[in-house]
Amino acid sequence: MDSMMSENVSACQYLMGEDPKSWCRAFFDQKSACEHLSNNFYESFNNMITNIREKPVCKLVLMYGQLVMGLFYKRRNACVGWDSGDLVPTAKKLLKKMFKKTGEDKVEGAVAGKLYEVTSIHNTIFTVDLEKHTCSCMQWQLRGFPCQHAVCALQQIRPNWVEYCARYYLVDNYRTTYSPDIVPLEGPEDWDEPRTTIVPPFLIRKPGRPRKNRRKAYNETLSEKKVRCCSKCKLPGHNKTTCPGGAIGSNTKRNRSTSEEGGLAFQSQSSSQAGNAGGFMPATKKQRKATTQQ
Repeated sequence: MDSMMSENVSACQYLMGEDPKSWCRAFFDQKSACEHLSNNFYESFNNMITNIREKPVCKLVLMYGQLVMGLFYKRRNACVGWDSGDLVPTAKKLLKKMFKKTGEDKVEGAVAGKLYEVTSIHNTIFTVDLEKHTCSCMQWQLRGFPCQHAVCALQQIRPNWVEYCARYYLVDNYRTTYSPDIVPLEGPEDWDEPRTTIVPPFLIRKPGRPRKNRRKAYNETLSEKKVRCCSKCKLPGHNKTTCPGGAIGSNTKRNRSTSEEGGLAFQSQSSSQAGNAGGFMPATKKQRKATTQQ
């Protein structure tokens, strides 16, 4: 909590305002034999209805009823050949995995058949009490199933594993869970007509222009926009209407005739000849200099 306080004070204050049993694993109820904050039923439900989620409501109800009915039917038939009073196959497989790792831990006996000290591969010491079904790692108490340290201690006395597991892992409880009969649902043609008419809610348009593109998540890559270039100077960032001209030195070099000099307009050679024919004589350089001096 001190390290959390140094990172985020508001988060620490929020947790301290709630009951530790709802967020701290050390305060979880051990009677439920579940080490999770919730049973994740909603996640299992969403995973089951992935293919029928977009169906209409009536169709979704029928398909979900068939799904649950088939699930109960399948699991009732699966446990027919299991031995009553024994552990479920999943629990047995978990014990076999733990047996393979028993050589990594070191077991020292304190009281025969009761108290043992188990040293893990990381040199961490745990105390296992076989009579109270407890371990200092808290796994056995929270799950109701022997942890790795308890399996190392129990392997030496070859116990009946059913006695050291919670009743939730027994075949009898598995059968009780799926014993209810799920009957098929009737079709829409057999449903009773509702006495009241259900009116859809009023659709109120929200302020602002409707969005055309969905909002992307923070971790999604943004698509790169295509860079458009000006058709005149071929440079990006503008178009031909707002073109300020090309880069310095990019204009084509050509000889240009001077149109104005000293405030007087001049014409090209051909236009001067035409002007002489009409009686107009342009001023010479000597005449312009004399005019300027005056």
